[in-house]
Amino acid sequence: MLVEGHSARVRSLNLVGLKRAGLIDTGDRQIFQPLKQAFRILYRSGLSLNAALEKLETLLDNEYVQHLHRFLQLSQQKGRRGPTPGGKSGHEGEEDE
Repeated sequence: MLVEGHSARVRSLNLVGLKRAGLIDTGDRQIFQPLKQAFRILYRSGLSLNAALEKLETLLDNEYVQHLHRFLQLSQQKGRRGPTPGGKSGHEGEEDE
């Protein structure tokens, strides 16, 4: 994801990074479209993270969406900082590092 601005906001998928990593080819819609849909669900739908994760389950036939989904699920476990760097963990008695 690309982040920009003061009071940073997620703007788009990092297409250059995905291409450099060899994960997408400009003509490979089977990989790119599900990632684009996942991005829209997560950052443009207005859904809570848990609701967005539930909705992402419809796209889990794509291995990259599966990876993103698992990463976000694990980010909510006790002792993890969460999907937003510097954010509160949401667990009582824990302090951010």
